[in-house]
Amino acid sequence: MTLRVMGPVGIPQIRTRVAETAAIMPGLLVAQGVADNGAKLITVANTRAIGVAGDVPVAGTSVGDAFPVVQDGETVAIAGAAITAGQYVKADATSRCIPAVGAAGTGEEIIGRAQSSAVLAGDEFILDVIPSVK
Repeated sequence: MTLRVMGPVGIPQIRTRVAETAAIMPGLLVAQGVADNGAKLITVANTRAIGVAGDVPVAGTSVGDAFPVVQDGETVAIAGAAITAGQYVKADATSRCIPAVGAAGTGEEIIGRAQSSAVLAGDEFILDVIPSVK
C-alpha cells in the first residue's frame, strides 16, 4: 500500500451519519442507508455514493456508530484499482474508488475527481468529492 504524498486542500463539507453496516473504515465510499441519517458500505459496483468516510476508529465502525462523511470537497480516499490524477472515479463492490471510463450518458455514478494518483488497489489518494452522473 502506498500512502499519499500530498494532503487535501480547503474545508470539506462533512455530515455526521449513523453506520448501518459494520467495519466502515476511513477513506471508503458509503451509500445512503435506510434511515435519513444512515450510511452503509457499498457492495455493488457503480452504486451511488453519498461521500467518503472520515475519521473513524482504527477497527472501523460498529452498527449504530455516528461517524463523519465528507460529502463535498477534498479528502483522502482508498483506491480499488490504479487511478491517475484528473480521472473521474466511481465505487467498486468493496466501497473503494475505481476509474469511471464509460462514455457520457452511460449512467456511471461519479463520486468525484482524483487530485492525486494511486498505483495499486488499497493506495490512498486525494479525491475531490463532487457526486454526479456521467
